[in-house]
Amino acid sequence: MKWEQNTCPECGEEVCGTVETLMGLAQIEPDGEGDYQYGGYTDVWWNAQKTVTLEGKDLLQCEKGHEWYSKRVEGVGVH
Repeated sequence: MKWEQNTCPECGEEVCGTVETLMGLAQIEPDGEGDYQYGGYTDVWWNAQKTVTLEGKDLLQCEKGHEWYSKRVEGVGVH
């Protein structure tokens, strides 16, 4: 993948990843009093993950934790 801006506009570091949203199923268990609580395990649905986008631009992050949006350059580096 390649973006129009591959480096952080704040510090100049290279992009280290895309910010993603994930879906999954969090296990819950009855607490014995008619309520439920989290059971401590979530089955993450990896095939449902999506890159966070805004107006067609991907949300990117550098190693220092800075985030910025940049448009992906289609057809470059796609295998």
